[in-house]
Amino acid sequence: MPISDVWPDFGEATIPQPLRALSDGLEGEETQPDFLEFDVPDATAPMPMESMFPTPDTGHLTLLRDWPHAVLALEMGREPRLLFWNQQAENMLGYESLDLVGNPLGLTLLCPDQDYRTRKLSELQQLGAAGVELEWTLTCRDGQKLRLAWSLLPMLQTQGVSRVFWLVGVDVSRRALTEQALRGRDRLLRSLFRHLPDMVYLKDGRGTWLMANPSALAVVGLTEAQAIGHNNLELADRGSPMAAALRLSALNEEATWQTGRASHLQEVGDDAQGMPRSFDVVRVPSFARDGSRLHMLVIRRDVTEQRTAATKLELAGRVLDQGSDGIVICDADRQVMMVNQAYCDISGFSADETVGRVYKLLADGQHDEAFQASIWAAVHEHGRWSGEVWGRRKTGEVYPQWLILSALRHRASGELTHYVAAISDLSSRKAAEEKIAFLSTRDVVTGLPNRTQVAMRAEVALDRARIDGDGVVLLVVDIDNFKTLNDSLGHAAGDFLLREIGQRLQHFGGAQSVVGRLSGDEFLLMQAGIKTTTDAAHLAGSMMEAVAQPVTFDGLPVNVSLSVGVAMFPSDGDRFDTLFGRADAAMYAAKRGGRAAYQFATASMNDAALERLQLEAALRAAIEQEALRLEYQPLI
Repeated sequence: MPISDVWPDFGEATIPQPLRALSDGLEGEETQPDFLEFDVPDATAPMPMESMFPTPDTGHLTLLRDWPHAVLALEMGREPRLLFWNQQAENMLGYESLDLVGNPLGLTLLCPDQDYRTRKLSELQQLGAAGVELEWTLTCRDGQKLRLAWSLLPMLQTQGVSRVFWLVGVDVSRRALTEQALRGRDRLLRSLFRHLPDMVYLKDGRGTWLMANPSALAVVGLTEAQAIGHNNLELADRGSPMAAALRLSALNEEATWQTGRASHLQEVGDDAQGMPRSFDVVRVPSFARDGSRLHMLVIRRDVTEQRTAATKLELAGRVLDQGSDGIVICDADRQVMMVNQAYCDISGFSADETVGRVYKLLADGQHDEAFQASIWAAVHEHGRWSGEVWGRRKTGEVYPQWLILSALRHRASGELTHYVAAISDLSSRKAAEEKIAFLSTRDVVTGLPNRTQVAMRAEVALDRARIDGDGVVLLVVDIDNFKTLNDSLGHAAGDFLLREIGQRLQHFGGAQSVVGRLSGDEFLLMQAGIKTTTDAAHLAGSMMEAVAQPVTFDGLPVNVSLSVGVAMFPSDGDRFDTLFGRADAAMYAAKRGGRAAYQFATASMNDAALERLQLEAALRAAIEQEALRLEYQPLI
């Protein structure tokens, strides 16, 4: 190879274009950084080959120039410079030999970073035995970075004042990128390992701790130096508060090794403070190709709070299902999310028929839209509304219910998230209230108004008669010999007789009369529109005839007779208590007179009534005997 092909003429300006800006000063002045100073060789004085190569073997140079790997010769003098740059180096980095060889700035083109370049040159000076690699990232002509591993060619090395290094390079950019990615991933994994909230352990095939993150060490109460290099049993024997848990973990790890696959278990043990904790543990074993144990990754998660919360939630769910009040939970759009069993029992709708539908707050047709809107407005403003409303069952039945409607909001944002409706069926309570009200005003045996209710109704009838100027008769009716009948036939027969007499009295009096049971075998009948004793006597007689009919009990006819006391308004009194007292006294007088009769409260009334009845009886008898004859018949 001609020497001119190796050593270009630097008599003219030969600084490559990328560095020309460094030599062009301001206003035409030449400026040059100190680190770019170099001796410009004399173009007229040819450089001897031995100053460049250790041997003047041009065939050897040709071989290196065509070598399939990058080859360069670097002279380490006062200013390091390239002496050789083969074809493969040109292909890889884009710089031709003319750009770099002999150019004091050639190395600067390949490695612009001065600190990095100085460090690499220092490493090159320290290389000793052949084959030692030096990785050096160089800059291509297009600006890309290329990492090459350079090895010394010892047979071409020279010693002396200016040492020449012959290097052959291999592109390791991909490997470098891979290693860099691996190092980055390793740092990331280590960071994740350290900062994971779960307890993470890495153990070898014998169970010895190789790594443990801070969370794991904190739970067992050990430092990294105390734990690494020991197995669970050794740590348990040291008196760790988690000794029992460590021994259990060792058994479960051995079971995992035996199965040869990952395991997922729930474990319970005390922590370093002796408090019971619950753990969710995952163990992942790895094996060599020959089946020997390599490593086991253990991930332990403290789920004590979650399990406690789950237990509380389960208990709350059970309480919800066991409660007697119906519970409906809706989302912010009022769509039902869940209902308890009590709601299904009250409404008749199953959970499947309710969940996912818009909650119907009130029964259709029972409340107007304004009332329903006022409920939702109160809930949005105050968070809660309660009151009695009407609901509708699946059968269509309308029933009273006590409704408590509440709004739930997010604690932090205050955003409305759910509605909760609690429903109490008031049907039974209403029925009980009605029954109590009935029993407080009605006789238990006959169902007629009791003494208190009779007194109230009688006062109302007297007030009306006083306004209308009408007359009223009050009859106190007593069943003769009732005690004997009750004792002989039993209380069931006595109650039956009382009910029968009460029904007959009620039927006889009609809707306009006041009928009730006073006590024992005493009843009361008050009838308006009766002004004369004759009318009163007729009423008493007709009542006794209608009511005192035989009563059949278990196929046995029982004769009934009545004793009746009669008092007239207003002649015998203008208040109920007065009239009742006199009628009651008249009734006892009738019983003393032989029973099965009626007696007026006053003697004059009684005599007139008796005379009237006698006359009526005589007339009836005369008609039956045809003893009457017509003496005079006026013609009109």
